[in-house]
Amino acid sequence: MDNFENLSTKDSFPEHFRRAVRGIFPDSQLPDEFFLVVYRDGKFERSLQPTATFAGRKAPVVIIPQWKEKHTLEIGNYRKVVDEEFYQIGGKMIYAGRDIFIEDVPGLYRNIDMVFLDGEKECIYRDGFLMMEEKILKIEEPVDVVDGIVITRHRMGSKEIDDTILFRWNNFVLTASGFLVDIKGKWSWKVSNAPVEFSFQGDIFYVLDVCGFLRSYNLKTRQLLWEKKFEGAWGLDSSKDRVFLGAGDEVLVLNAQDGETIERMEADDFAVWKGRLLVYKDGKVDGEDMEGFFIRNFGMPLFVSGKRVVMFGTEKKEFEEVEKVRLFDWGTVIKAGDELWLIRRD
Repeated sequence: MDNFENLSTKDSFPEHFRRAVRGIFPDSQLPDEFFLVVYRDGKFERSLQPTATFAGRKAPVVIIPQWKEKHTLEIGNYRKVVDEEFYQIGGKMIYAGRDIFIEDVPGLYRNIDMVFLDGEKECIYRDGFLMMEEKILKIEEPVDVVDGIVITRHRMGSKEIDDTILFRWNNFVLTASGFLVDIKGKWSWKVSNAPVEFSFQGDIFYVLDVCGFLRSYNLKTRQLLWEKKFEGAWGLDSSKDRVFLGAGDEVLVLNAQDGETIERMEADDFAVWKGRLLVYKDGKVDGEDMEGFFIRNFGMPLFVSGKRVVMFGTEKKEFEEVEKVRLFDWGTVIKAGDELWLIRRD
């Protein structure tokens, strides 16, 4: 290759060229600091920042805008001006980066009395009729629906129960006299006197009865693991390795393995959320002013204050003018006016 002054071959030219450029331009070095300008809440914040803490920033002046715009979030007749961020609506995450108008929201139903999930099938209850995929039944409002079996207070499908059914979990129900009964009627098991509250952790079942007895069972083996009696006991919740018991004006923290008391603390009410204990004391929950009481809900508690309900799910969500709350194995249903919200469990 002819470069007019020094002959270079085709293969050696790139290296010769790099040497020539390095001789003309000295090595450049980034300064130790640069000027950072941040725009936040209508104001400019200026500062010198170490270059090393902002990798990739090679300009002497960097401007970073940080702001939240206001947008309109409209869901049917509900309308609110909100900050630009993510919101959980009917179990779906929506980013309000613009005005949002939603007519049909997953998990939101209108002008019905109740909804039940049977797997992924929705069963609608309205005006005394249960509308299922294959049939419509004239029936009292069910306790639950599972595998096509409609469970009411005194029946499981065609089988009548000489007891009152309180709740369905997995493939069995809990009755008011303290029995666990298989949905298909294959077995029944006396686990307590009249239950006050109960909690599930995998195969472990905790139940507190009206006499103050707290029992722990292994549902898989159908064995009693331990039993304790507590005077004045009124509330029960659990996490993976702890059981929490309300008694008198205290919450007792128990070892889930043997029921031994680990800690006591003063509390007016309590619940477990995301594996940790929420304590309500002197009108505050986690330092936030709140007046009301907890509905413990297997890790997704609700705090009720008149007709206002705060649900502690993936995040906290508020509901106004609430008329009814129902808890299920698969989630929670909240009825507020003509709106009915179905929130699935995480």
